[in-house]
Amino acid sequence: MAGKGRKRIGEVLVDAGFVSQEQLTDALSESVRNGVRVGKVLVDRGLISEADLTRALSSQLSVEMVNLKEFPPDGDLVDLLPEALARRYNILPYRLDGNTLVVVMADPLNVFATDALRSVTGRSLKKMIAAESEISEWIGDLYGRGPLSGSVLADAIADSVAFGTGEESTDRLMRLAGETPVVRLLNALLGQAIGQRASDIHIEPQEKEIRIRIRVDGILEEAAKVPSHLKLALTSRIKIVSGMDIAEKRVPQDGRFRWTEGTHDVDVRASTLPTVYGEKVVLRILDRAEDVLGLTELGFGEEQQVVIRELIHRPYGIILLTGPTGSGKTTTLYAVLSEINVIGRNIVTVEDPVEYEIAGLNQVQVAPNIGLGFSSVLRNVLRQDPDVVMVGEIRDAETANIAIHAALTGHLVFSTLHTNDAASAMPRLLELGVEPYLIRSSVLGLLGQRLVRRICPSCKAEVSLSQDVRSLLWGEWVGDTFFQGRGCDECRGTGYRGRTVIAEIIRVNRPIRELVSREISQETLLAVLRKEGFTSMREEGVAKAARGETSLEEVFRVTQDVEL
Repeated sequence: MAGKGRKRIGEVLVDAGFVSQEQLTDALSESVRNGVRVGKVLVDRGLISEADLTRALSSQLSVEMVNLKEFPPDGDLVDLLPEALARRYNILPYRLDGNTLVVVMADPLNVFATDALRSVTGRSLKKMIAAESEISEWIGDLYGRGPLSGSVLADAIADSVAFGTGEESTDRLMRLAGETPVVRLLNALLGQAIGQRASDIHIEPQEKEIRIRIRVDGILEEAAKVPSHLKLALTSRIKIVSGMDIAEKRVPQDGRFRWTEGTHDVDVRASTLPTVYGEKVVLRILDRAEDVLGLTELGFGEEQQVVIRELIHRPYGIILLTGPTGSGKTTTLYAVLSEINVIGRNIVTVEDPVEYEIAGLNQVQVAPNIGLGFSSVLRNVLRQDPDVVMVGEIRDAETANIAIHAALTGHLVFSTLHTNDAASAMPRLLELGVEPYLIRSSVLGLLGQRLVRRICPSCKAEVSLSQDVRSLLWGEWVGDTFFQGRGCDECRGTGYRGRTVIAEIIRVNRPIRELVSREISQETLLAVLRKEGFTSMREEGVAKAARGETSLEEVFRVTQDVEL
């Protein structure tokens, strides 16, 4: 939360002339929908640079900014700060002033990082701020390049030869992509990333090299650097196996392929995006060996499961899941559909894309490029005598109205909305033009969720909370025991291994239905819910942290204020 008397970062950026009020308002809407800080949204949209954001944060927080390219850190200080801690919080030891350790951080307000630093170093601290990418670059230089820097990948790179970097003919691209060293390089990337339990591989061309990053348990981390002369051959190889147009570099493309090695059998979704330094590629890894998890395995508590099962066994109505991209909504939908997937039900899903193929479900993938969007496919699905319909996402007014009408005509409908919490779902439907009386008659339940990382069982330990951390908890909380992962070989020093869900559930009963009108607000709805004993995602997360399933830091990370 912004401190008393301190401007929010959006106001600072507007006052400095970096963005207009209209641009800020639009970015705030996206940040709330996706649970991403507004500064990152503005950077991702190209409205401000990372340096602009860092300068604004420096001004807002009254923390000195440093340009690490011009004034590099003291490389002899790395022994003062363990690598796991530096990577976990994106912190650099910068210099030593007597007994005071000067550190550079992207987020100087992170009280969990401050506590860890004081505990590990035993020194007083002075904080400075720098661009997040600059800090990450220096961490790679000082501590090493990450989990894909092993001998297998190094050998594959060493065996590769310099390839052309300019315009190449299609025949030439095909030959480059078929070279054995390039095949080995892609196989090494996939094999090592899967070994690290990565869900995504980012292959990002930079000015002088190719940066490889992987996402593990929802967190993106730098994994390796690859020489830039391999860019064309590596991208071409991925395009060929994914069924893309190898000669087309001007527009984004999507493809898919299956990769098998030993016991690994995975589906890989590939996506390309033209950038100033060449095509960026993201590989999404979907393990075919993984079964659809049940509600217990996902992390839902017993009381939550009782409510969910009561809702999903209703004969008709609509149940909405909310949360940003990557919060596990689709996985939860697969879990509940699997519970009601019996021979007597015709279940049809409309997805973009189909993540996992499930026996017994009729799964349809939308294809907007040929006019098959969510709304058009949904109309046709309703002619297929369905009992249960799952719509991957309600993105527009037309899809919202069709889904609501389907729920009112004897179908059980599941879908998702990009809102920050469950209480925002009904106001969002009103924004999309759904009439209040239709919402009152159709909506059965709302489920908001996030994914948090599980504490590694091999290095879990009790921790005492500082006063700064305690101040984040509400006054009624009486618990005193919390846990944290210290970092070990099993979790690669992160302190976490695997993920679990934290959720909030609203059963839409008569008092809540009576509130639904064009003037309904999230605040009004929450006031009524509190009287009925509603437990929010953050409260559920703190309870899980007290049980040792996750850490307080994780809970506050995924339920954070998006405009700090």
